[in-house]
Amino acid sequence: MAEGAMVDMAAGLAAGGYKPFVSTFAPFAALRAAESLKLALGYLNAGVTVVAPYAGVSGAWFGTTHHCLEDLAVLRSVPGVTIAAPYGEAEMRAVVRSAARSGRPHYIRTGRNAVYESLDLPGAELPRSTGSSRQIPTRCAWCR
Repeated sequence: MAEGAMVDMAAGLAAGGYKPFVSTFAPFAALRAAESLKLALGYLNAGVTVVAPYAGVSGAWFGTTHHCLEDLAVLRSVPGVTIAAPYGEAEMRAVVRSAARSGRPHYIRTGRNAVYESLDLPGAELPRSTGSSRQIPTRCAWCR
């Protein structure tokens, strides 16, 4: 019920020099807080990282109100937000570190509680997408 206020408070902390991370179920982070995400992260470029677990249908047993297939579409429409969907612990750690260092707005989409072994990646860098292509990467999708 207060997801928008959560994002707004985090934006205030970011304006004060902090690097806030906030978290709630993906459907509430992306949809209930959509206006706050658009204003604080998109327009004000507040350095807030939103961690959104239970994306997709990973929280299906809670009912259809907890399904969230459209979060990527909503967040891709917000200018300047880096979107990540890490797979496995190593990618998650890398994404969190990158978000903490950058000071830019991030949306980190996760599944349920399971910890997966990361897939082997060629090179040291995580895969990135410039957002110019309409193809969605199948692993750790970074969009801008």
